Amino acid sequence: MRASNPFNRLVPASGPVPCTPRSPARMRGALALLFVALAGLAACSDSPTEVRTVEVRVQVEFPASFVQSAAPNATVVLRSQETAQADTVISDAAGIAVFSSVVPGTYEISANRSLSAAESLQFTGIEEGVELNALLTSRQVSGTGPIEFTATLQGSAVGSWVISEMYYTGSPDFYFFDQFYRITNNSTDTLYAGGLMLASIHGVSGQINPSSEPTPFQNDQDHVYAAAIWRIPGGPDEHPVPPGGSLVIAQQGIDHRSDPDGNPNSPVDLGDADWEMYVDVPDSRDLDSPTVPNMEMVHRRFGFYALVPVFGPAIVLAEGDPDTFEAVTIPGDSPTSPPVIRIPVQNVIDGVEALQNENSGAFKRLPASIDAGFTFASGIYTAQAVRRRVQVETDDRIIYRDTNNSSSDFELVDNPTPRWP
Repeated sequence: MRASNPFNRLVPASGPVPCTPRSPARMRGALALLFVALAGLAACSDSPTEVRTVEVRVQVEFPASFVQSAAPNATVVLRSQETAQADTVISDAAGIAVFSSVVPGTYEISANRSLSAAESLQFTGIEEGVELNALLTSRQVSGTGPIEFTATLQGSAVGSWVISEMYYTGSPDFYFFDQFYRITNNSTDTLYAGGLMLASIHGVSGQINPSSEPTPFQNDQDHVYAAAIWRIPGGPDEHPVPPGGSLVIAQQGIDHRSDPDGNPNSPVDLGDADWEMYVDVPDSRDLDSPTVPNMEMVHRRFGFYALVPVFGPAIVLAEGDPDTFEAVTIPGDSPTSPPVIRIPVQNVIDGVEALQNENSGAFKRLPASIDAGFTFASGIYTAQAVRRRVQVETDDRIIYRDTNNSSSDFELVDNPTPRWP
């Protein structure tokens, strides 16, 4: 009997093994499989893949009216519009901020410079504190670099009316009639609210649906375009508000928690609001509170309520004669469509930009000089509000932070507080 061969199971009954040199086709196939295996091992390697980066240089400049161009000590933020990650650099003596290792992509660049009254006197000849901001959106970073951008600052005087709280998200069960705005005298003098205007600015706040596009007026940094304007009745010497005092402007001035026309899920009582935004039009469906005086409706494009987008409105406080503001047709609309009202930035006292979420910066509606950033809530009908952060608190009053950048000036709160503090 023949001795047993322990390798018989590995050898075919006839012919050579498959990888013999006499089978070049099979040899090539085996090599191909080897290369695939090696590639797979490389893909599974723990060694990180090197990411190519680019140097970005931002030249920060003062407004043209200043005695010098370069703006040193400005806070410059480079923020990815894809990931929302941000890096911050302070500009040097030449006004240049250098970001040394930037991953290619689409970025937003913001710059801020606060001037004290003494600094403002040095640079402008006017002894008044000022907040300066610049904003560049949708800037492409690619190639080998260095890539250079110029950010020209714009600004407004410190210490006046500010929007200190804004509740726009609505409450559960799709209830939006409890929206309100709290405005505060953030100065050291008594201010008068007569003639003060509150305006809602045209444009969507994010990618609400696939067809959503940013406002067509986005590149105009000298105006805002109002879809609705409301004015506090009275002349410039009426309705005094002391330093630190506030006014509450309600969409509907009722206790929304207990009123039969309200919603028990609402978090606010607006029955003691100072003003309400009653829409007095033919066939009005709005509720006119008998206990809260009405603001004057200067302009409104459409609708039966003073509703602003629950996804996030852009709101400004303005002054001046609204009869001098120009009515403008929205590009692409019919000439017979209701217009928006173009308000010069010189007439804007304060503004707050609220967008849909942290990745919606491309949908900004306010110029950088009014609001270089934006705030946002966690969703709609969440009963959340955005509240201005406190800069200084004394025994007598609160002074709110006002850098004209809502990204840093505001915080999200779960409990709206019309009469806070």
